[in-house]
Amino acid sequence: MSSKSWLGFVAGIAVGATTAVLLAPDKGKNTRKRIKSKAKDWGVDLDKVEKRVDKVSDLAQSTLDNLSNYSPRKSRKKISA
Repeated sequence: MSSKSWLGFVAGIAVGATTAVLLAPDKGKNTRKRIKSKAKDWGVDLDKVEKRVDKVSDLAQSTLDNLSNYSPRKSRKKISA
């Protein structure tokens, strides 16, 4: 899934959750507290997701670099030598 797709997905969740909280029958003060709390939680979660995506991206790039060292042409040259 591309980063734009993920951003849209997360934004959709945020909008849906915020709408649900705003439409819930509760006092305004309690609603604002819940929104603030959820926003902090989502920020922490997004940071974790971003770090994991970076790690996976680095691992994938490293794997591709390692695989490029084992191309058939290089392997044939090593065998022929």
